[in-house]
Formats: sequence, structure tokens, C-alpha cells
Amino acid sequence: MVRNHSGQKILLTIFSALLAGVFLLALDQADAARKKRTFKRKDCLECHTQFKEEVLSRSNVHNVLKRGDCEQCHLRHGLVGKLILKEEGDSLCTGCHSGEDLNLGKKYIHQVVSSGNCTSCHDPHASEADHLLSAEGGELCFQCHERGQFGKKIRHAVLDDEGCRVCHEPHSSDQVNLLTKKPTALCLSCHESKKAAFKKSHGGYPVSSRDCSICHSPHSSSQDRLLRTSSHVTIGVACDECHNPPDSGEPFEIADAYPDLCAGCHDTAEAVGKGETVHMPFEDGECDACHDPHTSENRVLLSIGGNALCNDCHDDIGMNLNVPHEAVIGEGCLSCHTGHASAQKKLLLSAPGELCFTCHDDISQAKKEPVIHEPFLENDCGSCHDPHGSNVGGLLLDKMDIVCYSCHTDAEVQFLRTYTHKPVADALCAVCHNPHASQDEKLLRSPAEDSCAKCHGDLLKEDKSVSRHLPFMQGKCLECHDVHGSDQEGMILGDQGPLCLSCHDDLARMLNEAAVHHEPVSGGDCTSCHNPHKAAIDDLLLASPNDLCLSCHESLAKRMTSERTHDAIEEECLVCHQPHASKEAALTTEPVQDLCAQCHDIEDEYFTVAHLGIDPSAIYCLGCHDPHVSEDPAFLKPVVHTPFSERACDKCHEVEGR
Repeated sequence: MVRNHSGQKILLTIFSALLAGVFLLALDQADAARKKRTFKRKDCLECHTQFKEEVLSRSNVHNVLKRGDCEQCHLRHGLVGKLILKEEGDSLCTGCHSGEDLNLGKKYIHQVVSSGNCTSCHDPHASEADHLLSAEGGELCFQCHERGQFGKKIRHAVLDDEGCRVCHEPHSSDQVNLLTKKPTALCLSCHESKKAAFKKSHGGYPVSSRDCSICHSPHSSSQDRLLRTSSHVTIGVACDECHNPPDSGEPFEIADAYPDLCAGCHDTAEAVGKGETVHMPFEDGECDACHDPHTSENRVLLSIGGNALCNDCHDDIGMNLNVPHEAVIGEGCLSCHTGHASAQKKLLLSAPGELCFTCHDDISQAKKEPVIHEPFLENDCGSCHDPHGSNVGGLLLDKMDIVCYSCHTDAEVQFLRTYTHKPVADALCAVCHNPHASQDEKLLRSPAEDSCAKCHGDLLKEDKSVSRHLPFMQGKCLECHDVHGSDQEGMILGDQGPLCLSCHDDLARMLNEAAVHHEPVSGGDCTSCHNPHKAAIDDLLLASPNDLCLSCHESLAKRMTSERTHDAIEEECLVCHQPHASKEAALTTEPVQDLCAQCHDIEDEYFTVAHLGIDPSAIYCLGCHDPHVSEDPAFLKPVVHTPFSERACDKCHEVEGR
């Protein structure tokens, strides 16, 4: 027994060893599989091959790119192509390029730098230009700075020879305009002030203590020696004609006060002439309020260009308007005004109307028309128009209706009614009226019927197949309508009933003589049955007579669908009824007995027997019969006395002659 137990232990040990070996073998195989599945990390340029060909061939390559260290700036994006920078703006750049390296600690900082747009000037990867600039020389600067002021006839030689950076710092500077030195010191670093030629060209004045850009343009000019466009010097005025001699203690002080200094050359009396209106600065002798005494890029030495000079004082005129006067945005204020004095108010070059017509000659031709708007006749353009600009079309002083009502004061009350014509409501008076002149006494652009047709053309289109109202057919819209506004629907001249009867006098006589009026007629609601313009049915009816009648008499219409219908109704309601008024009850055309007798032969034996031989003139037909519909063959009323239903009238009545 002991031996058997020992054998089992041996077998168990062998089995355990085998099992451990299998487990270790499996671990080795799994580890090998893991090592086999490991992926090699790919370099960015293995995928971005086109980028590699185009960029790495350039002369100057960013160091991090040259090292292949794309992840210095970018995050990996995997299979999805997406540009992901580690940081936004200049923060990414300043991680390597410190502010000290970039010379950023100065008073004035280049705007693209302060806004963090390094890539506005630099290519982040590579460039053919130094410092990874995205363009060479001045071309880089011209991406933001307009080329015009740098490309005039005479260019500063240094621009062509060495470029902008000779005078300007690219990132920041302690000097205005990012200059590398103080303005005068910068100029004198090239232009030697002690040379005889320099002194001679400046009349011996010690200009080295002054700002050169007072007289010279630093970039380019249309004048020799880079003098600014407008200059006293270019017309031969020497410095000592206005200033103290160059060897005096105060050489740059003026020799006389304004305006006497200017009057030495400029005849101020002639400038004023017979002018009743004198510009205040000119009158006060403040010439330098508008003019620069030395040079200017603007004509006649104006210190500020265009309208900005005038707006410096007149800041409430012509600013931020939706509709500016073309003269104002074109040649500017001086196209209409003189700068010194004028015989006209507001310093105008000529009388208001004449001045306007120098440009608006086509409008002046309207004065040949027989009817002229009074302000236009008197050349008072400013009574309707703002000469500088407006927020309303046509340079109007205000919305057109407000401008018109300012003279036509009674019109606003008359026109703005319950129902107002759309052009009036929309302040578009000029849709119908010519504001200047016309052949029509009301200044209409065209005859009334043609004016209406511009908007209501579809309605007015001629159609000979329909019934048309005579005034409508003749284009006399104003016989019924008020063109501006009315308290009546449809903008008619007055209450509908009296308006219609003013022409239809035959109907008016009928109504006077009649005892009974149709309800729409008595209510003055003619258009409940008639179209006031045109219709496909005679008498301008909106529908056939029966359909029209039954549209109101609905209970009768309903009964007609299930009961017997009187033959007369099948023919037409108007066989028995008057449409407007009648002397008879129920608007019948005649007394009931006479009306019935037109179809029913009262001499016939059947009629006599059926009515017990009673004299027809003594019978009121509607006492027993329904004139329209009934379930009874004889159209008897639905509720009758029993003897009557049995035709036994003699049970109650004594019938003579029987």
C-alpha cells in the first residue's frame, strides 16, 4: 500500500512539470506574437511627399522642419488629415523665439505682431527669402501697405537699393512709424548736413534741428527732391520770405503774424471780392486753420485731404449717410463751395439752382414743361433735397411724404384715412407725380388712367368678352375713387349707394317711387351683387341671377334640393322679382294676382273648379300657395286647415253661386 502511494506522487510530479512547461512555452509564443505586431512609427514626410518636394527645396528652411521635428509645432493627426497646432497665434512662435530675440520690448509694436499674426510676414516652413519672409523686400510690405504712395515719379533711392528695413524696424521700435532712429537723425545718417550743397538747398537754415518730413516725402513724390505734392518751395518762394533770416537768433520764427504774412503775396481783398459771406477762419486771419504753410500732399497746401478738412469743423454734415451726394464723395466740398468768400450764402460757388444744374442739366430741361413745381421754378432745390447726403433716396430731406406735407400741410389730414392708397402709405408720392415739372396741372407723370395702369395693369387689361362699367372702360378711375385715401373701402369718393346713384339717376327715381327696397340697396351695398369694374355676366353681376340670390337666401336654396321647384324659379328669379326696388311687397314686378296670371290661365275651367269658382281678383294666391318650392303638387303650403286639405271650403265658407 505504501509503495502504490509513492508511485502516485511520482506520477503527479511528472504531470505538474509537463503542465508548467506547456504554460511557459505558451507565454514565450505570446510574447513573440506581441513583438511581431509592433508597428514602426512613420515620419511625417513619408506621407506629405508633395509638401516635402515643394518646401524642402527652398533656400531657407525652418530649423525644426530641417530636423524633421514637426511635432515641435503640430499634434499628430493620424489618418484624418487635419492641421492641429499645439498653440494658437504667436504663442507657438514665442515658445522658441523670445520677445528679447525679436526686439519686442519697445514703445511702438508692428500691428501684425501685436495681433499675433506672425505668419502674415513669415512662412512657418521655408522660404526663398531671409528670415523665412513670405516675400522679398518691399513686396512683403505691400501686402498691407498700399503701393500708391511708394510708386510716384521720384522714388527715395534707398527704397530700391536696400528696401524698407533700412529705415523701419519690422517688429517694434521706440520711434513712431517703427523708425530705426529719430526721424531727423535717420535722415542725417545718409544726408550730410554740413555739406555746402545741403546748406545751399535749404537756404542756409539749420534744418538739421527740424523734421525733414515737413517738406519731403520719405518714400516717393511727383516733385523733385522728394518735395511734397504742393509746396511753397516748388513755386519759388524762398524760406526767408516768410521766416527770419537764417543767421538770426530765431531763424524759424515767422517775420509777421497771420494774416499779414500771407497778404504779402496773396491779395486777400481780391479773394473776398464782393463776397457777402466770408469763411470764418479766413475772416479771422487764421490761414493755417486750413493750409499748411510749407508743404502738403493736397492741392493748394491744404493741411488735410478731401472732405476731412471741412469735417474737422463741420462734423455734422454729410457723415455716415446711406445716400451721399456724388459731388461730396467725388471732388468733395470744393465742387460746390469756395474756401474763402462768396456772394452766395453758405459760400456756394454760384446761386443754388444754377449750381445744381451744372451737373443736373437733364433735370433743368424739365423747366420747358408747362406746369412747374414752385420750388423747382424758383431754383430752391434745398427745400426738398439735402445737398450733402441723406438716408433717403433722391437726397430728400426726409421721407418723401414728410417733405411734401411740409408745404402741402392740408394733404396729410386728407390723405391718411382708413383706406390709404399704397403709394401714399409707403411715402412714394413720386410714383404718380413728377416732383419737378409735368404737362399735367397736378404734376402727374402721365394721364390718370395711364398712372393707374402702371400698378393695376392686369385689372385694366381690355377684355371685350365681359361686361364693363362705363367709367372703368373709359379709364375714368377718378369718377369713383379718391387717389390718395378714403374712409370708404375701395378708396371710393363717398358712401357706395349715393356714389352709384350719382350716375344711375334712373335707379334713383325708382327708389324714390318704390315702397320696398332690396336690403343691399337700402344698405348702399351695391358691390354685394355687382362688380364695380367688369364681369363675365351682363349688368356687372358677380354671378348668375339665381346663384346670386340664393347666396343670401340660403334656406330657400336648401329646400330647392329636396322639394318641387316652381317653374318660374327654374327660369330666373327676375321673372317675378325686381332686383333693386318695387312698389309691391316681396319686390315683385307686379301685384301678385297679375303676376301669377301671366302663366296661370284664370279663365280655364280647371282653374275655376280648383278655386271653387271664386272670382280670381278676390283671391290672394300667396294665402294658400308657396311661390317657390313645395312638397305638394299644387304648391300648397305645408301646414293647412284640415277642411282645406280636403277641398271642403264650404264647411266654413259660403260660396256664392253654388
